[in-house]
Amino acid sequence: MLKIGEFSKLSRVSVRMLRHYDEIGLLKPAEIDRFTDYRYYREDQLPIVCRITALKDMGFSLADIVRILEIYDDQEQLERYFAARQRELEDLSRDTAHKLTLLDAAQRNRSSASGGGGSLSLRRDLPGRRIQGKGRGNAGLEDREGRLS
Repeated sequence: MLKIGEFSKLSRVSVRMLRHYDEIGLLKPAEIDRFTDYRYYREDQLPIVCRITALKDMGFSLADIVRILEIYDDQEQLERYFAARQRELEDLSRDTAHKLTLLDAAQRNRSSASGGGGSLSLRRDLPGRRIQGKGRGNAGLEDREGRLS
């Protein structure tokens, strides 16, 4: 049996996090001393904590990891979790790429206007309205004819 501090060092998971894992039912100690409440772990629990760390690194929430560990031996269900997470990350990647493109365009627009000292001017068309912003935080809502509404 390993004391919580020893298990923490071997697993590279903090004592605080191991206590949290115990509280949420993710990784229960093999034994808890009933007088001192000290937690003890078995060496065969190390692969489980490594699995938890890998799933966290993939971006799964702790709540998801609890469910994944319950079905871990069911390849079909596990594959569904992985496929859903992959779709989420691909969506996030596309969204981030879009934001980076907008940021890059805004920077190019700003630096090309009046030799690098121009004001930022962004325009976005919405159904029935045009939103145009100029300067630092000044934005106007205009209808299709350019009148403020």
